[in-house]
Amino acid sequence: MKLSVIFFLLSMGFFVSAQDYHHISPPKTYWKSYGFQKQPDHAKIAYYKSDSLGYEPVMAEVYSFNKDGHIIQKYTRIYGKFASETAKNYVYKNGVLDSINTKASAENFNSSQKMHYDTKGNLIKITSVGKYSEFTDSFTY
Repeated sequence: MKLSVIFFLLSMGFFVSAQDYHHISPPKTYWKSYGFQKQPDHAKIAYYKSDSLGYEPVMAEVYSFNKDGHIIQKYTRIYGKFASETAKNYVYKNGVLDSINTKASAENFNSSQKMHYDTKGNLIKITSVGKYSEFTDSFTY
């Protein structure tokens, strides 16, 4: 009985931590917000799994920035049994993020996010449209 309670609590902990609601905060748009020390044109990050037999890639990310330091694309490739590719394209109007368009190899994950601003230029709402991405986030200041 004790073991099943511990297993249940651990399972719930993993479930809660797996709920990564990245859309609760405004999107990162500037190179410094990603933790880079210098402004890159592109940044490539590779993730590997390893064991006693060696290592192999499991995921790759490529971040692309414009000359002003704003992100213009985040490309993610997942390798292995459930391989996929996703590109998030960031669109700016007058130097301000207007939308994020996601194109995925699994078409059901394609989406478009539109940013809405108040007269002072503060982000007040993000609306997302897509098969699995129907949401609206509101921000108050």
